[in-house]
Amino acid sequence: MSRKHLVTIEWKQIQAILKSVELPFFCSTTFPLQILAGSGSSHLLESGTVLPIKIHRDEATGKVLNLVFVWADDGLELKVDVPVVFKGEDVCPGLQKAGCVYVKSQVMALI
Repeated sequence: MSRKHLVTIEWKQIQAILKSVELPFFCSTTFPLQILAGSGSSHLLESGTVLPIKIHRDEATGKVLNLVFVWADDGLELKVDVPVVFKGEDVCPGLQKAGCVYVKSQVMALI
């Protein structure tokens, strides 16, 4: 059985998905997804856990055009770019005394 679907959703649904997980963690967080037969339908076509892998934006406006997901079934190995976030930089004594943090990469690939 193929698990590929081209799904069209309303803009408010895209906004709700984007608000559920904040950037930059959106493309490294799994969440449940249900695919229904149509707008207002209660007939469930498929459900499962998905991982967002890409956000397509309009180059001029930055508006989200579409989202790309992969099914993230239990036991499936996926390569994920996880954002590196430093906490406590504002209270670090070394940084307060003109020190600096050298960041080699903004993301870390995990399997």
